[in-house]
Amino acid sequence: MDQQASVDAESIRQRAWIEYREPETARVDQPVWVAEDRESGCLAIGDVRIEAVGNLVAAVDEYERSDTDTPLLKARGQSIPRRLGRENETAPLIDRLLPWR
Repeated sequence: MDQQASVDAESIRQRAWIEYREPETARVDQPVWVAEDRESGCLAIGDVRIEAVGNLVAAVDEYERSDTDTPLLKARGQSIPRRLGRENETAPLIDRLLPWR
């Protein structure tokens, strides 16, 4: 990938799967917005929708600039490898958000 290229933020926003989720476990006590780009496998969360989408754009940008095939999870300024990646569509949300679990 060209290290100077940047992602098309509008394309990512348009293809993003975005959902508001209530807590499903005691480990997550506040509702969150979840945004996922199924093309790259990256996933992001935020306290508000715009934060989740912005985190997703940043995660996809970082992913596409990296030398790895591992999608990223981004939340509150941190990007970490997403353990389950693209094959994770049927996993519970908590497993999709907390890859270190």
